[in-house]
Amino acid sequence: MMILRTSAAAALLVLAACASGGEMYPINAPARDASDVPPEFVSPSAAPVEGCRNPMTDPRDGTHVRLVRSQGGTVGDYQVPAGRYGVGADELLRLECGTGRVVGVVPVRG
Repeated sequence: MMILRTSAAAALLVLAACASGGEMYPINAPARDASDVPPEFVSPSAAPVEGCRNPMTDPRDGTHVRLVRSQGGTVGDYQVPAGRYGVGADELLRLECGTGRVVGVVPVRG
């Protein structure tokens, strides 16, 4: 039961982020460099998906990052475990949806 509530809360967070387009960090705006990232994150699912996959995994150690918002299936902003990849408390890790390559670190609010 707790897993369903957590999943529902996460889904609402994603929907709220997607619906509030004014708070999105622009796709072409500069992102600051992330640190100690893999060449690309991978999807644990082999199933073909259009847009951004969720979650994505660091193939080096299995760390999962969770999609918070995406823009047109081009880039996705992911929540990371505290202290990872140089991402601060009010920041997200931006990945290219099609490749899983890191774009950089962006603010939660645009």
